[in-house]
Amino acid sequence: MKKYLRSIHPPASPEDIEEIERRFGLVLPLAYKDFLMRNNGGLCRLMDYFFLSVSDTGSSLSSAIYERADKTRLPIGNDMGGKRITIDMASGAVLLGNKKVADSFERFVAEFLVGMDE
Repeated sequence: MKKYLRSIHPPASPEDIEEIERRFGLVLPLAYKDFLMRNNGGLCRLMDYFFLSVSDTGSSLSSAIYERADKTRLPIGNDMGGKRITIDMASGAVLLGNKKVADSFERFVAEFLVGMDE
C-alpha cells in the first residue's frame, strides 16, 4: 500500500484475524485479511476514510462487529461524514452507507486506494 494510507496500529497477525473470525463466527474475505495484515486499519487522507483495526483500543473491528445492527454486513470503517463502510457478506460488495461502491474488496482497493497520487 502507498503512504496515503496511514496505519495507526502494527499489522494484524493471522492469529488476531482467526480470533475475530472464531469469536463472531465469520469468515473474512481473503483480500480484507491481507489488508489487515498489511495495514490493520488506518486513515486514508485522500478519500477521508477511516478503517477499523483488530486492536483492542479505540475504534476496533471487534466492537463494530459486536455493535452492528445488520448482521449481513461486515463493518470495516467510516467516511469522515460518519457513513459506515461495510462488506456485504453474501455478495462481497463494498458499500458506503447503503450505496454499493465496488463489487468486491479487491475492486475497492484497486479503485479507491491503489494508484492515487500523493
